[in-house]
This record gives sequence, structure tokens and C-alpha cells, in this order.
Amino acid sequence: MSHIFEKVSNTQVADQENPIKAPVVAELLDTAVQQFQEQAGTTELYTEGTGKDKKEKRIPIREAFLCILAEVLRNGNETKPINEIVVKELIKELDIFMSAELDKILHDARFKRLEAAWTQLKYLVDHADFRRNIEINVLNISKDELREDLENQAPRSSFLYRVAYQFDYGQFGGHPYGAMIANYDFGPNSPDMSLLRNISRIANWAHAPFIAAASPEFFGVREFRDLSYLTDLDQIVEGRKPQNTEWLEFRKTKEARCVGLTLPRFLLRLPYGNQKPTKTFGYTESVTNHDAYLWGNAAFAFATRLTESFARNRWCANIIGPRGGGAVKNLPLHIFPTLGGSMGAKIPTEIMIPDEREGELARAGFIPLAIRKETNEAAFFSANSCQVPAWFGDGDEQMIDQANFKLNTMLPYTFMISRVAHYIKAMQTERLGLNYSATQMQKELEKWLQQYVANFDAQPEVRARRPFRELEIVVLPKPGDPGWFRVQILLRPDFKYQGADFKLSLVSEMAERAQKQQNQ
Repeated sequence: MSHIFEKVSNTQVADQENPIKAPVVAELLDTAVQQFQEQAGTTELYTEGTGKDKKEKRIPIREAFLCILAEVLRNGNETKPINEIVVKELIKELDIFMSAELDKILHDARFKRLEAAWTQLKYLVDHADFRRNIEINVLNISKDELREDLENQAPRSSFLYRVAYQFDYGQFGGHPYGAMIANYDFGPNSPDMSLLRNISRIANWAHAPFIAAASPEFFGVREFRDLSYLTDLDQIVEGRKPQNTEWLEFRKTKEARCVGLTLPRFLLRLPYGNQKPTKTFGYTESVTNHDAYLWGNAAFAFATRLTESFARNRWCANIIGPRGGGAVKNLPLHIFPTLGGSMGAKIPTEIMIPDEREGELARAGFIPLAIRKETNEAAFFSANSCQVPAWFGDGDEQMIDQANFKLNTMLPYTFMISRVAHYIKAMQTERLGLNYSATQMQKELEKWLQQYVANFDAQPEVRARRPFRELEIVVLPKPGDPGWFRVQILLRPDFKYQGADFKLSLVSEMAERAQKQQNQ
């Protein structure tokens, strides 16, 4: 019947001033229906009779659509009882066709990247309490664009530096960023490591840790599900030379403590269907394999732990452990029928991570997201930065120094000391020109920090908002820069590590850098 549609099209083109009218279309469609009826032997579109005498006749779906359209155009507002079976079959066929087309769109790699980017951003926004002095700013820049920005000039001249440091942290009255969350994944290859080194410098200057995702390439596999087949992960990561050489060297840098790489991906939404119905038509998304699901960057799940901790305690320290702020709850859990007739479930992370494997990943410099078995709840049990802990020796003092260094490589404590650094920078800028002495500055800093020092017997909720037990501050004038100071702070958190006290250290050099920027 293709010639019928050609005739309709030709009629429309031939008379643009007097476009084809409904009766003409109805006549052409009626001709098409008559041709179909002659070929298929189907003569009725309408329901005959009522009750027990009701007779229904079926016709193929495509032709049923022509019949219905012809009758609507021919009869106008006249109401006739259309065959219900025909209509339902027509709708069912259209749903199947539209579902197949939607599957092609949703499962296209380019569309999946776009949907994942926006969905995980919405996930983060939905888990942020903006009444608690929380802001989320979005920087639309691809990984390749960022690489070009940082490779073509020195980091201090880059666009990222201006955004992360100059426009806010380095600006009078600006609001510093607490963290940078990136929709990127990084592998051990040379381009990625070069980019990560440049980013880490800016993150260190801005005291804003950079959180992104780790690629399975670190472990010599194509996807994280293959980690289940690997043994002795420590040896694999350390022994994959020369593939991981640049990664291992990066871990030794001081800037590496301002970078965190998360894994594996987590499920962003349920497939459309019974558990996630659509509002427009009966769409059931086909998810026949692992890659058909919409997976997201675990850095965004980690970021929700930061926003929740800050909203509750004004610090981003309570971010690990299922009861300590590291729980990621209410993740999508896909329930589906199996071939055997029972019901199966797709866990909301790419892999199950046993306790031993979680420890291996943490020691290797990653932040694992572990799912609680047979639930839709996951948790971050550790939040190590990429920096590798240093070895100081076997003596008692060396062991204490080693513990202090190791704790300073962990992101919960990096976030704490970074928040202090933000305040010091703002305080120095506000008081520039007041002829403050080093002693006056030290007293003012001590007064401010004392409000975050808790008593020994304070309740847990109080200690969460006042996370320090003791503090030591030394403020010295900066030679050659009147009114600017070099500040050294030692903070003792309100808990022990492996039975020993430890200190977090900060040496402020931001004022010196800011002054140099102003003089250039």
C-alpha cells in the first residue's frame, strides 16, 4: 500500500495554498483499508452486537491503525464502538516498537555517558542540605579540555587554578571549595598520570581534595568484575611495571594526599519497567547484560558523605564506616525473574568487595565502595588518599612519626586540616594592614580553634562537632613581608590510632603566595 501514501504526499505538495482536507485523506485511507480487506479477508473494524452476542474480529496491527485513522477522519465527532481487541493489540505493538527504539537510544554509549553525568549530579544535589551552608558549583569541562588547559601552560596560569583558587579562595571575600568532585576516571597511563599530577598541585594549593574514579586498568583488567578472579592484589599493583611506574611515583609526592580515587561504579537507576514505571507508555527496558545498566562514578557517592558530614557536624571528617557516616543507603536494587522461575537481584555496585580485598584496595591508594550483602546499602570503610605512607623505622619514636604520617594521608583528616587552612587564609586577608603582631595573631587563632576542642568526657555528638583534643599553634613573622605570617598548627584529634595519639600538621604558606600574586 505504499503507493497510497505516495498519493497523499503528492497531493499535499501539489497544492500548498489549499492543503489536503480531512475528507480527501479519509478517502485515500479508505481505499487503503478496502485493499487490505480484499487481501486479508477481514471486513470488520467495529464490535458487532452486545453481551453474549458480541463478536470481535481481529485484523493486523498496521492495517488496524489505518482503519482507525480513516474512521476518525471520515466520521468526525461521531462516536462508534471500536473493536477493543484491535485497539489493545495496536497499543501493545506500538509499545514494543517504541521500547525497542528507546533501548537503542538509552544503551548507546554516548547517551549513557550523558545520562550518567546528569543523573549522578542530581544524585549529589538530592543528598545535599543547602540550608547548611553547602554550595555545589558545576564546571562543564571535559577531561581532554582540562588536559589541554594544564599541558599548555603552568598550573598557576591554568583555567582550573583560576576557578579553584583565584576566583574564590584567593579572592577577598571569596568562599573556598571544600572538595573537587570529577566525573573522570584515571588509569596508570602516562597522559592520565600527567594530568593527575597537575590537578593535585592545584588541589593542594586550594586545600580542596580532588576526588575522581579509578580505572580497572590499574589492575590489568578490563572491568572491575574481573577483580574477583585476582589474587594478591598488593603484588599485582606494585608488580605491574612498567605499566604502573608513574602511578607508584605519583603516590610518593606530597600532593598525592590531596587526591582520592574511588571504585567500583554504582547503579544510578533501576531499569524502566515494573520497578520503575514510565508515565507515558508501557516501556520495559531490556537489560540483558551488565553494561546495559546505568552505572555511575563512585566519586559522587563519596561526595554525598562529605555533604552529610558537613551538614551534621560542620566538618567533613565523619565519612567512613556504616555507622560513622560512610553508609550509602537506598541504592537501586533490580529484582528480576530468572530462567528457573525464581527471582534474582542485581547488586547496586559492580562487584562484591570482601573485607580482605577492601583492605588491599585501600593500601593500594584507592577508596572502595563495599556493598552490604543481600541489601541495597553500601559503605566506604576507608578513605585513603593516593599518597603512600612513608617508612620511618622500627623505634618507638619512629613508629609514632610513621603513624602521624599515615593518618595525614587519610582524607577525613585532610578535610579537617584543609578547613582550618581556609580560615587562616581568610583571617590573614581580613587583618592585613592592622599591624597585628605574631603574638596577637597566635592568640586570635587559638581563641578560634578552642571552640572546636572537646572535653575528655564530652558526648559523641559534641565530639563530632568539636573533633580536637589538643592544639598547638606557632605564628612567626614572614621575613620581608610585613603583616604576613608563617603559621604552624598541630592538632590532636579526639581519638587514637592503633592505641596511640597522633597529630595533624599544617604549615600555612598561603599568605606568601597570595602576596606574590598581588605584586605581579
